[in-house]
Amino acid sequence: MYLGVGISGGGLTRPTRTSLGFGWYAVPKRSAERSLKARTSSMLSEDRNPSARSEAVVGIDLGTTNSVVAVVEGGAPAVVPDAEGGNTVPSVVAFCPNGEVLVGEKARRYAVLGPKHTFHSVKRFIGRTIDAPTVREDQARVAYDVVGAEDDAAALRCDTVDGGLLYPEEVSGMVVSRLLDNVRASRGADVSKAVISVPAYFDEEQKAATMAAGRIAGLETVRLIREPIAAALAYGLDLKEDRTVMVFDLGGGTFDVSILEVGAGVVEVLATGGDSHLGGDDWDAAIADWIASEHLKPAGVDTNDPRIKANLRSIAEDAKVQLSSLQKVVIRMPVGGGMQVVLTRGHMEKLTAHLFRRCQQPMEYACWQAGLDLGDARDEAERLKEIRKAKSKRQASKLKNRRMPVSEVLLVGGATRMPGIKRFIENVTGIKPRDTVDPDEAVAAGAAVQAGILDGQITGLYIMDVWQASLMRAFANKQQGKWRCSPLRPAAVPGASSDRKPFVGLPRRADTAGGGNSLQHPELRSPVGLCPPSIGFATAFRCCSLDLWLKLLKEEKFLAISRTAG
Repeated sequence: MYLGVGISGGGLTRPTRTSLGFGWYAVPKRSAERSLKARTSSMLSEDRNPSARSEAVVGIDLGTTNSVVAVVEGGAPAVVPDAEGGNTVPSVVAFCPNGEVLVGEKARRYAVLGPKHTFHSVKRFIGRTIDAPTVREDQARVAYDVVGAEDDAAALRCDTVDGGLLYPEEVSGMVVSRLLDNVRASRGADVSKAVISVPAYFDEEQKAATMAAGRIAGLETVRLIREPIAAALAYGLDLKEDRTVMVFDLGGGTFDVSILEVGAGVVEVLATGGDSHLGGDDWDAAIADWIASEHLKPAGVDTNDPRIKANLRSIAEDAKVQLSSLQKVVIRMPVGGGMQVVLTRGHMEKLTAHLFRRCQQPMEYACWQAGLDLGDARDEAERLKEIRKAKSKRQASKLKNRRMPVSEVLLVGGATRMPGIKRFIENVTGIKPRDTVDPDEAVAAGAAVQAGILDGQITGLYIMDVWQASLMRAFANKQQGKWRCSPLRPAAVPGASSDRKPFVGLPRRADTAGGGNSLQHPELRSPVGLCPPSIGFATAFRCCSLDLWLKLLKEEKFLAISRTAG
């Protein structure tokens, strides 16, 4: 399911869907999309000579706040640094009055000078309609204008571009283009294929818009990977050891928690939970609101002024980052005759206590989906700590081969650097979270591993994605135990086709948390030259991995994922 994004009648039109591809997703070129790509490319300077370069396959973490790109070198992922230094690129694009387009750190610094034409956190608007509740809420937090396009899609007002409007995926496409340029400059290779990460709770429209961003950046083939799966790959888990892992992913604008089962060289997503509208930006907003209400408004400062709003956002973000390593910070603001405010880490955690509480419910929900009880998992972890503390060899020997409900917790996303988040996770799960991989780089590194798998550089690893609950209840066979993969006879596979039809209809579950639609029935088409006598389940998401499914079809093996009732 892909996009053709175009311009019609002088205004933007909503991205349209095209047919599903297999393996590396070949996004069809449409004339409208070529026009949009040409418009975007004309804003950025390009110096490329693909014919003189080797080919690189990359993994991209297209984040709300920052973005990262990584490649596979020698069988291991390596993050590619930005031309301005550092491994992350701020997901910010600014349009100057003279026609110059700034991307990354320069754009972030320009926000104070041109807040109306500096676009950040566009991931919160990508693939959404203007009347979505979360869009209305976020409009009040940004200095630029978010308006409805001709079909009510969320668009960004920008007077310096043709038509005066931009789609969020256009802005994201410019960020992706910057990342690809970094690869070309650093590795001397051209890039036409990429694996791009998406939050676990992105719906169909958001996934499709993300793919369009890659297409706009010049990628010929785009593959999506869910962020928790990428994180597991990045942490280099021992995939031969059976265990259950929780991935806690708190990024700039989204929060995902996933329960994974690893073993026998397979990474399986048992369940996911999350909040598609919770991230580090919300901590920034809480700090900014406190500064505005307690200090600026009493001093008579107009906090609705776009420049004040942009400056306040930057100050709040810097304060949050500093409080990850300091106990207090002094915030200085050149307004109201000069003002300074002291904010302690403890006070910030009190201001954001409601955000910590919002993190717990998705954790409990994901565990419930996976057949686990978060309270039992915490008690078991605490019991193990006591045994280890007592150094009882007899009890330790009994627990040696005992499988824990949750073996470890992996941290992903820059917001997990906050000490309060780490304490919160340990209090809820009883497990000290693992942060051995840079949380800003983990997803990009994992996406690069997936790219290496697709490109044949990495072998012996399979990834299976989760069936959402609505599909589970509709199709799954009830078996003893947790989510599992079970061999099925072809005749027992729901939707099996005995007359060699080229496609089978599968329901789709939209993201109900984001106000999505109910179940629909798209067509899942077979690739040319492959029309098996029976077609089994693949995945509930048309933009997710189908490689394993195709492999099993060729080997005449079929899988279904099931869960017991309750």
